[in-house]
Amino acid sequence: MTIRIFHLAAASAAMGLAGLIALPLLDSGVGSTLVAPAAAKGAPAGKRAVSSPSLDALDDALLADRLAAVGERTKDALLLIAAAKIKQRIGESEATRKPASKRSDAAAPKRKGDARRTDVGSLLARAKHYAGGRKDLIALADDVANTRSRGRVGGVSRTEHVIRGRTEFMTSHTFQGGSAAGVAIRGDGDTDLDLFVLDASGRPLCGADGPTDEEICRWRPAGTSEFTIVIRNLGGVSNAYRLWTN
Repeated sequence: MTIRIFHLAAASAAMGLAGLIALPLLDSGVGSTLVAPAAAKGAPAGKRAVSSPSLDALDDALLADRLAAVGERTKDALLLIAAAKIKQRIGESEATRKPASKRSDAAAPKRKGDARRTDVGSLLARAKHYAGGRKDLIALADDVANTRSRGRVGGVSRTEHVIRGRTEFMTSHTFQGGSAAGVAIRGDGDTDLDLFVLDASGRPLCGADGPTDEEICRWRPAGTSEFTIVIRNLGGVSNAYRLWTN
């Protein structure tokens, strides 16, 4: 009964927010464009030229982050539980990413005071806090916590980071040749963040430079290689953001 109630409630919450939350995400890449496509091998021909289950999982990670943001703002325990359930299902894991060079480490010295961790455990802990002693919501949170992920469905890894204003952060990640590759970011809303991917030769492969701090890049590498991920903060203050790769 508890599981059935959860599925109905979570589905209702997600569907009710679809018009406000999910629609911008369905356009494949929020502000996604190609940068000098002729200069790099494996660049997609259009926004939906590259798709795969692992990229779907990347989209789901962004959707979960949006649900978590709304749940946090409204102190809605059910939305936080739904976000945690999505993250648990796709097997989102936390990664440690080092800067590509000392000059590119634009991290603020401390996490911003209002920054909230978005891992499954933290989301469920806050959900229980907002539940106000309601046993049904607490039971739902425990149900998600006790549900093991069926492996990393999309192989999605997440990094939480703080970038100073008017700086950029560069890190590297190896993607498999012939497989769909994706990188996504979502910030705290304080500034505009842009996302770029460079190939092993330093040539721009793809870029997402929309007017917000939520961006995504998709492409299919011609061969297994290390790619450089560049996050640029166009605002004058720091931004606490999440970075996902598949």
